[in-house]
Amino acid sequence: MNRSWEDFKKAFPWKEMTVGFLIPKAIIFLGITWHKLIASAILAMAWSLAVCAITYIRNRKTNIFAVFAVIMILARVIVITVSKSPALYLFAQGVESGLYAAAFFVSLAFPRSIIQMFAEESGVRIPDNIRASAYYHKAWQIVTSVWATVYLFTAVLLVILKLASLKSVSIIDMLASWPITAGLIAFTVIFPRWYWTRKLGDFKT
Repeated sequence: MNRSWEDFKKAFPWKEMTVGFLIPKAIIFLGITWHKLIASAILAMAWSLAVCAITYIRNRKTNIFAVFAVIMILARVIVITVSKSPALYLFAQGVESGLYAAAFFVSLAFPRSIIQMFAEESGVRIPDNIRASAYYHKAWQIVTSVWATVYLFTAVLLVILKLASLKSVSIIDMLASWPITAGLIAFTVIFPRWYWTRKLGDFKT
């Protein structure tokens, strides 16, 4: 099973996520911190579009993280420029997190939740006896529920916060994305193995 989870971690597009999403988001964060929103937005947008172009030229694939980054940049610039309100910016962030939570919750009603589909499509090898067990589906349901609950909590927190400093807003925005996402990914990798071992005993691929 150790080999399976090594495959899972290797299959996750860590590099694509870092280059396509985390770097442009860091550029936006620094721009807000240094009161250079427009300049940082232009730089982050140029970076994201360059990543999209290079990825497509080299691999004939789309870096979905870079595409999402472009949408994220446009949304933040529009909200801040039009409203000049940190509170509204937080509200927009809350709505975004709420949509993620809704997507995860809705997927629980389908035969395969979002996280289960992601895990299976990543190529991780899971023993047949685990796949045949009722605990296989249940583990992914639990993991998906955790993702949904975390995003819902984040959405509620962002909506109710009332901050006067745009820099403070951007800090919360960063904390609500990088550390939380990293923690959820780690949970997604670790929990199923622990759960299946607890319910079915030790197993090997």
